[in-house]
Amino acid sequence: MEFWRSHLRPLIEIDPDSSDLEVSPSIQRAIDEIVKARQDSLRQVEINRLLTGWDHVDGFELRLSRAADHFAAYALYPGEVPTSFSLPVHALTKWLGLSLEEPAE
Repeated sequence: MEFWRSHLRPLIEIDPDSSDLEVSPSIQRAIDEIVKARQDSLRQVEINRLLTGWDHVDGFELRLSRAADHFAAYALYPGEVPTSFSLPVHALTKWLGLSLEEPAE
């Protein structure tokens, strides 16, 4: 362990004299690769969780807030941090039978 630690330390340590405490570029690249590799499977897990919550979780809520070209959506599971996502206005208004016209003043 000490052998590898001594050889890898310069690649992963943060410069203590640096004004910003960003992760070293090699670690940032490694994290980016891990995220890219897991992105699709994590997205599918979250989609399945949303569909399951919709049908089977007591207290599940779905909240929508309309912006110009999308709806900001929040899936709320009791006692958990909300899951946020967005939905295109045209698709959602069609599915829900809503009008795209602005209300008259």
